[in-house]
Amino acid sequence: MKSRNLFLGLIVLFIGIIALLGALNVIDFSWRIASRLWPFILILIGIAILPVKDYLKAILLLLTMGASVLLYHNEAVNHANRYSLSSLFRNWDWDNDNDNSKDEEEWDADKQGLISEHFSEPYGDYKKATLDIDFGAGNLEILPPCAELVTVNSTSSFAKYNFRTETNDKVANVFVKGKGNVNNKSNKIKNELSIAMSDHPAWDLNIDTGASDCDLDLRPYRINHVDIDAGACKMNILLADNGTDITLDVDSGVSDINIEVPSSMGCRISVESALTSKDFPGFTMVNKGLYQTPGFNESEHKIFITFDCGVSTISVSRYETD
Repeated sequence: MKSRNLFLGLIVLFIGIIALLGALNVIDFSWRIASRLWPFILILIGIAILPVKDYLKAILLLLTMGASVLLYHNEAVNHANRYSLSSLFRNWDWDNDNDNSKDEEEWDADKQGLISEHFSEPYGDYKKATLDIDFGAGNLEILPPCAELVTVNSTSSFAKYNFRTETNDKVANVFVKGKGNVNNKSNKIKNELSIAMSDHPAWDLNIDTGASDCDLDLRPYRINHVDIDAGACKMNILLADNGTDITLDVDSGVSDINIEVPSSMGCRISVESALTSKDFPGFTMVNKGLYQTPGFNESEHKIFITFDCGVSTISVSRYETD
């Protein structure tokens, strides 16, 4: 075995163990904080390919990993101060309105430094719809269908959202864009976005997010295409056979991605990544970086998944359908 491959394997193993312990709540691990230390990945890869003796690589590797652990701990301890929102975003003083008519719930939200927003677009007879989400960091959740075209609820300590809808004949385009411009009144960092959609149109989803935790249960919806551009994220995606082919493109950095697809659909996976842990039970590798389910070509409806990831753990599994 080449020493270069050995060291690259140790690097991926180290990152994977840390991520696993965090997912199991054995240690307090945050992708948001870890994403700030991404240059360590370049340092570790550089060590692995240095033309020096193996024992020197081992020493440098241990020192770098130790330094990354210490810096991560320092980031976690000082997280609130380092992410002081008044230094990250332009201030917006919500107390200058001198409005004494706020109800108790609004006043409590202000004291906690949280801004809650609600947006909904009435349902129209749309055959196709697109949802563009520019989210940043935090928690994103797709909820069960609603009676409107789309309903959005947000609670954030550092962002306000801009909502916009464009319609053209039987097509609707919905834009949800977050902007960090709120003067936080506490050290609490929070950004939660929940979205429900109508289950009538066929949907395209475009999601741009940073360090986030995304729970995307898309089974109730007719999904045509999903395009995800993510930084360091933990993401769960569930798809269903709703009578159309589905295309899913995921471009991410340091991520933990789990996707569940129905057994009634053929599925093909294309992976472009050098340092990725892959788990595709029930799939057959037909070429380098290309996997598909048995009988894929004969399937009536198909799912096409493309991964372009950095140091990530990706899993695609199939669930039985009635």
